[in-house]
Amino acid sequence: MTSAFVSQIKKNLVPKLLAPLSLLAVTFLIYYPTLVYGFVFDDLPTIINYIHARTLDVKGMFFANSRWISRILNQYTYVNWKQNPFAYRIFDVCLHLVIAFMIFSLLSLLLSKFKKNEFVQKNAYIISLLTTALFLLHPVQTQTVTYITQMRLEGLVAFFAFATVLAFSYAVYSTNQIVKYCLFGLSFILAAFGTGSKEIIVALPFALVAIDWFFIAQGDLNEFKQRILIHLAYFSVVFGFLFWYGNMAPSNVISIATNPVLNNRGNLLTPSAEQPITTYYYFISQFKVVLHYLLIYFFPVGLSFDYGYVLSAGFFKFDVLAPLLILLGLLVALGRRWVSDLSDIVTFGFIWFFIFVLPRASIFPSTELVCDYKTYTASFGIMLLLAYFFVYAAQWIFEKLSLFSNILMRRRAIMTSFTFLVFTLCLATHSRNFVWSSELLFWQDAMNKSGKARCYHNYATVLYEMGDEKNAIDHFNKAIAKDDFYAEPHINLALIYQNKGDNQTAMEHYKRALEIGEGHPQLFNNLGLLHLSTGDYNRAEWCFKQALTLCPYDSRALHNLGNAYRLQNRLQDAKQCYIKALNGDYQGREIYYSLGSTFFDLGEFDNALNAFSNVQADYQSTAFYIGGCYFNSKNYAKAAEYFEIAYKKDPNDKILNYNYALALLNISKFDKALPLFEALKNIDALPYAALHHARCLLEVGQKKVAQNEIEFLVKSGRNVDVKKEALELKKRC
Repeated sequence: MTSAFVSQIKKNLVPKLLAPLSLLAVTFLIYYPTLVYGFVFDDLPTIINYIHARTLDVKGMFFANSRWISRILNQYTYVNWKQNPFAYRIFDVCLHLVIAFMIFSLLSLLLSKFKKNEFVQKNAYIISLLTTALFLLHPVQTQTVTYITQMRLEGLVAFFAFATVLAFSYAVYSTNQIVKYCLFGLSFILAAFGTGSKEIIVALPFALVAIDWFFIAQGDLNEFKQRILIHLAYFSVVFGFLFWYGNMAPSNVISIATNPVLNNRGNLLTPSAEQPITTYYYFISQFKVVLHYLLIYFFPVGLSFDYGYVLSAGFFKFDVLAPLLILLGLLVALGRRWVSDLSDIVTFGFIWFFIFVLPRASIFPSTELVCDYKTYTASFGIMLLLAYFFVYAAQWIFEKLSLFSNILMRRRAIMTSFTFLVFTLCLATHSRNFVWSSELLFWQDAMNKSGKARCYHNYATVLYEMGDEKNAIDHFNKAIAKDDFYAEPHINLALIYQNKGDNQTAMEHYKRALEIGEGHPQLFNNLGLLHLSTGDYNRAEWCFKQALTLCPYDSRALHNLGNAYRLQNRLQDAKQCYIKALNGDYQGREIYYSLGSTFFDLGEFDNALNAFSNVQADYQSTAFYIGGCYFNSKNYAKAAEYFEIAYKKDPNDKILNYNYALALLNISKFDKALPLFEALKNIDALPYAALHHARCLLEVGQKKVAQNEIEFLVKSGRNVDVKKEALELKKRC
């Protein structure tokens, strides 16, 4: 019996799984190069520089807000892999594969039982497979999958949405009551957890209704009524948790819908920076946005992270009326199809798409007008449509042209076409992913396609980091020309001129940034550095404190404030600033170095060693400080080891040479200490050098030369203490 069961699995299940699993493997290979790509755009503030991601707080985040799962996931990744992009990206790619496999499983189940449409039921496998291929490899998906931050939001929404739908569908079709109730229970748990992915999960109950109506009830109202209470329960779970988080509270919803929002810096949607984004103008602009979201799946050309879309100027404008009429025509056509076939798969595809797109393309003003990643979950509906049309068109061509009458030949033709389509998708996705391979390419692509100020600014920032100062300045100025109420390019230009010593030009840009009035910690931090360089410690301190008022966890501002205190010899204040900086949004070796050197100056040598353990020995004067810590702890062998590293780095430093020689003297390496003391013996600031030189001569057997040097020290009387010790040493001669 067991053997027969295994044989049945090999015969039926394995061949059916081979194709989708192969698609998963191909997709992984296509996305594999992206696993080493760096962080881009808001990956930095939302993940890398997000102070609350430093520690794992599962208990504190559990069902705390509508994005708690993503935040726990980011915390877990950061705690275990720090700033390694591979750890973030491998999860996102695998999540994409899992979602696609759930889509294949869901469609395989639903379409195979789709009795209202013989064509769909007969071609259930190929439609399911092609939908999965499109979802996996359509180039638009790169806008989400390759975008770390959004895949950990939109991807989680899709995961919980499809997992809930899959559990619900299997529960409905299950004939075993225990299994049925367990699956329903699982679906409710998944829906509850899904409310912690992102707010768009609000569309899930509506999606479940659509799945039930079109595929399970198949347009039969009496059949659908049997599960009305179950659907009400899904609405209660999802809306209940979102209300608990505050997202669905009436006052909050009204506030979001009616309150204008200000433009994002460098991303103007309104004619001027002073003009806010209001509900009315945002709403009438959504028709072209929705149409754009539809078209990119049918014609995926000109894809970009950032488009040049702005708010429409009025209802009776072409960019409002044209897309509105197109969408209305589409809705009328869909309505007619639905009336003639209550379980029409084409209608379902568009309805699913609109269910997940309309909540965010509606009356709620946002600082972003078009973001393709918002279509990730919605794309399932369009992918199903494309797959359906592809298979339908192929069959129509075969029948009308009487091609491939042989079933085997027809299957081969379909698989050849399928393979060619997958290959084309692979090329398109690989090409689109390459744009994300570096920030330079990423922002260059966005700049060329949108022309927005922030694209010019971010492109200029990358150019400057690459050392291309001239082009960087040119593009910062272009960003200002696009939007002179954008403070960041002024701040960065000010820093460039500040580093060049042109403080007057730097101050002009700082003043303009201050006039704009945006709260920029970087502005005050850089201005503080300018005052620090001129020795104006009071103004520098004020600027750094202003930066910290805006961002209390700004490690760089804390570090610079510590430096200001250190220059004033306020070592305890400096120490506290450096400690806070290491608990902030950045932990760089320069902060550890500053803390270690401050501990050293305070005589806290063990603490200094602990701080310096996070810094390479060849960084600045780290080896010297470490050597000094060991020397003061009377561990002269270790002191000599680090002083030697420092000596090789800077053999002309007299104080360093003297300390190195002293350490060697204390471990009786007189032959190595001798030439060091010889080079230092005539320096007045180091009176003991001559005495130690004489001792080394004595220890290495040069007794006569040692006697002459000791006699000279006794007679010269340059230093009373040296003379006393010279007399004691003379007794050994």
